[in-house]
Amino acid sequence: MPGGLATRFQEFQISEIIPKIARAIREQKKIKIWKKEEGVASSFLLSLDGNQLIFEKFPDFIKDEDEFLFSFSLDEMTYLCKGYVLDLVDGLCNVSGKVYRTEKRSKERLLTYPTHRIFISFFIKNQADGGNVLSFQGHKNSELKFLKDFDSENPTPMQFRVVDLSMEGMSIFANKFEAPFFEERIGNYVDVLNLLSFENREIQLEGLKVIYSVDYMNPRAKDASMKKIGLQFVKNEFITDFLQDKIDSGEYLVETEEQFELFLNDLGE
Repeated sequence: MPGGLATRFQEFQISEIIPKIARAIREQKKIKIWKKEEGVASSFLLSLDGNQLIFEKFPDFIKDEDEFLFSFSLDEMTYLCKGYVLDLVDGLCNVSGKVYRTEKRSKERLLTYPTHRIFISFFIKNQADGGNVLSFQGHKNSELKFLKDFDSENPTPMQFRVVDLSMEGMSIFANKFEAPFFEERIGNYVDVLNLLSFENREIQLEGLKVIYSVDYMNPRAKDASMKKIGLQFVKNEFITDFLQDKIDSGEYLVETEEQFELFLNDLGE
């Protein structure tokens, strides 16, 4: 398997998958369309003729003659392939001729960066007050009423972009000045108050623990030294529901689709 990827992809010719595509059309299955670092959206297939497909519509980030990726799921299997726009207005595309299949995961990791904005904040006690962290032990209130106590403590929030999110974990980006805060706690709990912010909702994560810290190269800022920090937390009902809703909506990429991009890169496609 190219690159030793964790996900295995089985190759088929599109002619072998015609019954599956026909079923996706008949049952009006959502088709996820994406273009790397530009956007992800869902649509529906209207018809199939040989290697040509007609979508109900292309999302706004798809332009004339663009190359894009798309996927759909049937019977606990996910089908993925590459398409080329032939007629943007009519939703017409040509498929590469190859379709790949992989088993649908029961627990998917949602990719939130760079297309969606989810943040986690850590509230650090002001250095001038003689400490470097503000403990949140004894402040576990699901309604977050304890935030009113912060005024007297002068906490400084450190906010981080969430790269990906699963039912019991996430990863974030940190620069060289922020990374030591986490690297000192690898294998241990993060002993400060945290707040996860997404879609106008804020929740505190319980049992937040640092799992790893690895170097990360940002292709947009190659001179910037960054770390990717892995965090684990106790399973949360709100996050579980959020993940399932977003996976079903087709608005987010999941790890399987990220692995598919890497798989195609390894094949030189």
